[in-house]
Amino acid sequence: MTRNEVRSTSLGGRARRLLVVLAVALAAVGMSTALAKTYTIRIASKMAPSSPEGKGFQKFADLANKYGNGQLKVVVYPSEQLGNTETTLEQLQAGTIDIYVEGGSYLARYVPQMSVESLPFLFKSRDQWVKFLHSPKFQGWLKEVADKANIVEIGSEADFVRGPFRVLVTTKPVHTLADIKGMQVRMPPIDALVGFWKAAGAEPQVLAWTDTYQALSRGTVQGVTSPMALVQSMGFQEVAKYIVRTDEYPQGIAFMTNKHTWDSLPPNLQKALERAHTEASAYASKLMDDDVQKSITEMEAKGAVYSTDFDYQAFHQVALKLYKQWEKEGKLPAGIIDYINSL
Repeated sequence: MTRNEVRSTSLGGRARRLLVVLAVALAAVGMSTALAKTYTIRIASKMAPSSPEGKGFQKFADLANKYGNGQLKVVVYPSEQLGNTETTLEQLQAGTIDIYVEGGSYLARYVPQMSVESLPFLFKSRDQWVKFLHSPKFQGWLKEVADKANIVEIGSEADFVRGPFRVLVTTKPVHTLADIKGMQVRMPPIDALVGFWKAAGAEPQVLAWTDTYQALSRGTVQGVTSPMALVQSMGFQEVAKYIVRTDEYPQGIAFMTNKHTWDSLPPNLQKALERAHTEASAYASKLMDDDVQKSITEMEAKGAVYSTDFDYQAFHQVALKLYKQWEKEGKLPAGIIDYINSL
């Protein structure tokens, strides 16, 4: 073999090795592309995007998209664009919607005990409420929801503060039980809330949240219970100028998630959503605290009347009497009131 033939053979071997390396690299790129599947997460909300909650939900989406490194596409559909609560929960259970951001007590349609978390005028403080949400009893109910309804929660409902406190917005002043008697008050489709306000002397009217403004303006209802931070963004004070702080019950936002969707996500994307939830919760809570006093000042300047003069104790006594009766009738778990008071 001549020197040129040896050199030619050597070059041919190098070329083949280069082709093999290139083929392996291309295969690796192909595998990486296949593994980097994009997951679209649809979030349904009833809140306006301009509200503190709405901004918090969008923050969650932005952070999740960031931490998902291109594998997550989280989209928020605000203002009940995808339907009212009943429709949305059905879609969530079926997987048409991936996340519904709302109070966890809506899950009482699957596990009735879940309504306990929003029983009016029961919890003595937010700390007591948070302890209850983390208690073995409540966590057991969440497991039942997952088993029966295919719904789990991202993080804890207590982390994403709603409120930060509750108020009653009405067309006439309300400070006592006598003031609420006979008043038609908008309620969500939660039996425990409807039952309490009826016992307190009001006439509860179940309406969609987004229909409440028109109902107040037309006189169909004369009042609505609401987180303070949402009053101005919903414009309630424009048609019902009296706002009284009630501290009806502590609140948070549950990121209710389709279990099949959650289980289908790789661990790194589950962690991305959990991290986004933690940071968005802190962001929204601060935003809400900062927004509330500014909101009160602005509404008062335009004629709204804000007050903290509310007979909480009288409403609390109505509540305790009613809930003890519900325990006897089996509408509440036996001993639940004493269990909460022990926390």
